[in-house]
Amino acid sequence: MPNFDEIDQRVQEIDAPRTAKRKAACKTIKERAGRRAALLEELAATERDIGDALATASDVMDVNEAALITEVPASDLNHCLAAHQTTRTKRKRSTSGADPKNSTSREKPTARTPRNHHAQTPSELSPPPTDSATESEHVAAEVA
Repeated sequence: MPNFDEIDQRVQEIDAPRTAKRKAACKTIKERAGRRAALLEELAATERDIGDALATASDVMDVNEAALITEVPASDLNHCLAAHQTTRTKRKRSTSGADPKNSTSREKPTARTPRNHHAQTPSELSPPPTDSATESEHVAAEVA
């Protein structure tokens, strides 16, 4: 009967081929995933560059003309231009003043008073009713 050390040794021998295959697969996956990430970053930068070039030349040439001249499909150029425009609109706007979440002020915000102090009546808020007979009478009265 084998002792505990012999059992451990036998299990390791049986598992060794499987473990070696798993290690090799994981190393390959990690290597390829890193390469893929680098290529995706490079592709995104290239698409932004193409989009920048298209945007810069937009006053003298449209996407269809660029596609015709370069023989690059217009759909690809539109994709690059959209990527260029998307990256430009995703930038956060700077906020003026302190961060309201971290503010130490305990003052309650006050409601803003509209600049136009004239209160509108309900008749001013809704359009006048349109009655064809009434409109005809007004037109006839104005003509006469």
